[in-house]
Amino acid sequence: MLLILGFFLGAGGILFISISRASLEMVNKDEMESKVSVIEVKMGDRTIYKLPEAGILPGNPLYIFKEARNWLWEEFSFGDEKKARILLLLADKKMAECRQLITNGNEGRAFESGFEATDKLEYAYTVTLRIKNDSLEKRQILGQIADASLAYEVITGELKNKIISQELNDFQKEEIQKKTYFPE
Repeated sequence: MLLILGFFLGAGGILFISISRASLEMVNKDEMESKVSVIEVKMGDRTIYKLPEAGILPGNPLYIFKEARNWLWEEFSFGDEKKARILLLLADKKMAECRQLITNGNEGRAFESGFEATDKLEYAYTVTLRIKNDSLEKRQILGQIADASLAYEVITGELKNKIISQELNDFQKEEIQKKTYFPE
């Protein structure tokens, strides 16, 4: 009985990893074609950024599978450029969750998702700085991180707890304002 259970768990694990890798390839392709980010973040009447759809939200019993998939996506992204891009996408997905949770009136979970999004954004920034050459791709990612931090600040500004907004503001001042994405 234990052998059969072990077999099914192993087979299920292999299947989950295979599906995660395949979905990572699909999302990378869609990201390059700008098909993933569809939800507009506006400042006034101007669109400043686009986020992907939130999908399954925290509190849903299936959310653990989404988190496991996200972890696998990060682990299967080799090279600093690919890793930075997937970290930025995962940060965007977390912020989309935050925005949806704010809309749903779930302030506590929105704060958690917003905080995780900010951490992933800062990690994406660190990974991007490790890209060796001063390529156009590196500058594009850093520019997107700068745009994302502004959009995240707009979204988290709706939260009662202003810690995330302040952290994003500090991040913008300390890192992005150094002009690391447009070197002289």
